[in-house]
Amino acid sequence: MKKIKYIIAATLLLGASYTNAQTSQYGCNDFWIGSTYYQICWYTTTATVNTPNLNPVAVLQWHSLDWGSTLVNNIRNGWMTYYGNRIGFEDDATAKYNCHSWAWAGGTTYWMNPPNQAGYWNDYSYVPSSFAIGAKVRYTNSDHSAIVVANSGNIYSSKWGSGPRFTHSANDQPYNATGVQYYNRPAIQGNDIVYYTGTSFNVSNVPGTIYWTSSNPSIITVGSSGNPVTATRVGTTTSGSTTLSAYSGSAGGTLLATRTVPAIALDLHGPTYVRCGDIAVYSMPQIPGASYSWSNTGPMVPDYPLSNYIRTYEVPLNTITGDDVIICVVTFSNGATKTCAKFVSIDCY
Repeated sequence: MKKIKYIIAATLLLGASYTNAQTSQYGCNDFWIGSTYYQICWYTTTATVNTPNLNPVAVLQWHSLDWGSTLVNNIRNGWMTYYGNRIGFEDDATAKYNCHSWAWAGGTTYWMNPPNQAGYWNDYSYVPSSFAIGAKVRYTNSDHSAIVVANSGNIYSSKWGSGPRFTHSANDQPYNATGVQYYNRPAIQGNDIVYYTGTSFNVSNVPGTIYWTSSNPSIITVGSSGNPVTATRVGTTTSGSTTLSAYSGSAGGTLLATRTVPAIALDLHGPTYVRCGDIAVYSMPQIPGASYSWSNTGPMVPDYPLSNYIRTYEVPLNTITGDDVIICVVTFSNGATKTCAKFVSIDCY
């Protein structure tokens, strides 16, 4: 068994750029790579950083020397060998920052001790979500945090204590990877378009009352509070867009998320009276990212599709006078759907 103790005692370098620098502290960090034990000790002062919702989180600011170059290389090579080069090197071993400061605050010059990283989800700066590139990864059964950086292979980026920062799969790292939880910034969820009849929006995983504003209430109005809440297009001819803002705590309180949405009357356009042998054109508004599914209930026959949101229907000459209903189901990019229909009278006398 090989043991390396690397203790550093240096003159404190005060007056750095972090807020609330206070008393000095002396601490140590240690870990094993295979059968080799490493330890580094340092001086720090206390400081704070802010979450996206502007709440302070306590950190430690480095004021000492760091690992020597030989030890830096040994630590990096030790981990690379231990994991069979299945991990990717990102940054050298250093006691200046750790996994929590890197994952939650993007910091590389301060150390964030647990459970301080919880400040980032306790104030809803980040909320539980699903796996996605950029998501924060909370190791619920281990003292570790990471960031999702690639879909293929579920690749994370994380700093290993005062060791190096690597990219790695969920299991190729020295922490307990069971029970990980993903977090992202809160997002306003709902349809891509606000209809004349009203559309529902919500912010997931944030308890309590959500307060709302619309930047352009002459085009889209929104309920003052609720989760979900209904946004409604004003009038029958107005068009444009607005930015919806969601707040927690109070109206104009902590801003959770914003989303810009367009207003449009989602109507099926086309004739309501068609004669035998005629071809009628029916259309929907073109909505980015949406798909359109067309059908009808009567004798009209689908003709040449001009586009996915424009369809032509023909009335065969031998059709008996009657009725038809043209139907279009719009599926938006977020999976929501809206069904529109047009009643058509057929005249074959």
